Amino acid sequence: MPIQVVMSDTGSSAELKLTEATRLALEPNQVRIRTRASAINYLDLMIRQGELPESAMPTLPHVLGVEGSGVVTETGSSVTQLKSGDRVIWMGHIGTGGYAEEVCVDSRYICPVPDSVDLIQAGAIPVNATTAWHMLVNLAQVKVGQTVLIHGGSGGVGSLAIQLAKHLGLTVITTASAKKLDFCRTLGAELALDYRSDDLVNEILSFTDGIGVQVSLNSVAGESLVSDMSVLADHGTVIIYGFLGGPPTQNLSELLVPYFNKSVGIRVSDIYTYYNSQPEAFRADLQHLIGLLAEGTIAAQIHEQFPLSEAARAHELMELGSVKGKLMLVSEEA
Repeated sequence: MPIQVVMSDTGSSAELKLTEATRLALEPNQVRIRTRASAINYLDLMIRQGELPESAMPTLPHVLGVEGSGVVTETGSSVTQLKSGDRVIWMGHIGTGGYAEEVCVDSRYICPVPDSVDLIQAGAIPVNATTAWHMLVNLAQVKVGQTVLIHGGSGGVGSLAIQLAKHLGLTVITTASAKKLDFCRTLGAELALDYRSDDLVNEILSFTDGIGVQVSLNSVAGESLVSDMSVLADHGTVIIYGFLGGPPTQNLSELLVPYFNKSVGIRVSDIYTYYNSQPEAFRADLQHLIGLLAEGTIAAQIHEQFPLSEAARAHELMELGSVKGKLMLVSEEA
C-alpha cells in the first residue's frame, strides 16, 4: 500500500504522521500519479497551524500538498492527452494530498515533463512559477526595460520571480534578510536590500533616479504597503499576493489619495482564482514554464530534500525562516 502524511489536528509539526493510504477511486477526468516529489509551501504551514480562515480550512484528517511531480500509472476514462508512463508535473486544489506516494489529479492541471528535466526540479515549480508568471505577464503586463520590486526574493515565488523578470527584460530590485542578499544577487537582482535595516524608499528612489518601480510584487503587506506606494512610478501597481507580515494596517483610501496624481494602483492576486477560472490558460502557462526550465532559463532553487517520513522536520526547518528557495518531499524513483 502507498504511504501518506496525515494531520489529524491543527498544531505543531508533531501532528504530521506517516500512515498507509487508502487507494482512491479514479474519477473519469483524473490521472493517478506515482509521486516523485511534492513541494512544501507556506500554505501547508498555515493549514497545519490552523491559520487559514475557518471557511477555507479543510476537513480533518487532511493530507497536505498541492503540487508535485511523478509518473502516470493510470488514466480516467475521459482522459486522452496523457498515458501510463508519462513523466508529469501537477498542481491541485487544497485536499489533493501531495504528501503521499500516490495522488489522483484533475488532468486539466497536469503537464508532461521532457526526459531531460529532473522530476524533483520540475515538481518545485507549479505553484511558485505560475504565481510569478501570472503576476508579471498576465496582471502587470510588464514591458522590457521596466523595473520591478520583488519582496522576499529568496523565497519560492521570489527566487523564480527574479529569474522570470530577467528573462522578460526587467531590472530587478529585491528585499530579503541580510544573509540571503547574495543569494538574490546570484539569481539576477541588480539591487538587493535588507528589509530590516536598509532605507528602502531612499535606496530604491536613488537607484531608479527618482522614477520608482513600475511593479511591486508584495508577499508581505502589513506596513510594507506604505513604502511600496512611496516608490511606485507613474501608473505603477502593487500586486499583493501574501500577508507574511499580516494584513495591511492602513486605511487604503487614505493611502491612495496622496498618490492620486500618479495614477497608481493596488491589486491582489491569488493563483487559485486563475487556476479555477481559466484552467486552459493556466495549463498553457505551466507548459511554457516547463519549457523555460528545460532550456535552463529558470531553475528551481531547492534548499533541501526530505523523505516523506521526515515531513515534520521539513516543516520545522521552514518555520526557522532560513530556507532559500524550496523544500521538497521526495519518494523513490517511480
